[in-house]
Amino acid sequence: LALHTKCDQTHLVSQNASEQVLQILRVIVPSINKALEGVKHSSATALARADKVAGQVREVKEAQAKLGEEQEKLQIQVQSLSDVPNALTQMNTSMNSLAKAVADVRACLPTPPHLT
Repeated sequence: LALHTKCDQTHLVSQNASEQVLQILRVIVPSINKALEGVKHSSATALARADKVAGQVREVKEAQAKLGEEQEKLQIQVQSLSDVPNALTQMNTSMNSLAKAVADVRACLPTPPHLT
């Protein structure tokens, strides 16, 4: 009978401990779920921001590539412009030669009678 009573007491203690664990779990589990929801939300927000930043990085790289292309075009244009002074000098020399030739031709022409 003493053994039977001791087993009943052990069973009762075990049952009380189990109920206490269940009560604790009823309190803790909702808090854990709420915390997990917060982590889930924070993770989703972080992923959205990472996607946005990745998109911006892509846009910057594309803009840099376009800028590089435009710089190459400008460099070609600048090289073309560097030839302009020489061309203008040659044109000036040709115009001076032409003016001298016209003056020489005029000098060879007889003076019209109404100007004498």
